Amino acid sequence: MQIKLTADIEKNFDHGCSAGEEFEAVLIHPRSTTVEFITDAGKALRAFSYEYEVIETVELTS
Repeated sequence: MQIKLTADIEKNFDHGCSAGEEFEAVLIHPRSTTVEFITDAGKALRAFSYEYEVIETVELTS
């Protein structure tokens, strides 16, 4: 899914992301609303449902 951050995410003061940035993300568990995405620096970060909005979802076909 494609997400757009609605809040700044800072992790360990070395890397983070700003509100408004878009990323390709995946749910960490099928029934969870927490997503994980890779920053431009190659770091994996997680965002909670109140920190992002879904721009585009991917539908799976069987």
